Formats: sequence, structure tokens, C-alpha cells
Amino acid sequence: MVQPTFEGDPITTYYRVFSTDRRVEIFTDASADRFGNAGWSHFYCWAVPLNYPPDPSCVSPTDQPDR
Repeated sequence: MVQPTFEGDPITTYYRVFSTDRRVEIFTDASADRFGNAGWSHFYCWAVPLNYPPDPSCVSPTDQPDR
């Protein structure tokens, strides 16, 4: 999923579901964002909103075991 910033720079978010425990792995690539925190973020969630928001997050920090 690609969402532009206010300046038009693309932010790409990848969602990957693990079938064994149904967790969702989320990668966000902001490396093309010239005015923000450029780089990648990565975390796991037990569920994400069905509308796939442009700024994904988990309900609780305990749902992010790799942070």
C-alpha cells in the first residue's frame, strides 16, 4: 500500500500474515520521504484495522515483541 506525504513523497507499507499464529508483520518504507523520518520500520501485531491505515500501529506495545 502506498500513501503520499503532504509533499507527495511515497510511504509504502507492506502487510504480511503468518499462517501459523495469525500474526501480522508490518514493514513501512519511508526512505523516499525527504522531510520526515526516512528509513524503515518493522513490527508485529496480532491484528490490524481492516481499512489498512497509512500510519499502522498496534493496539498495545505488548503486541510488538520485537521492540
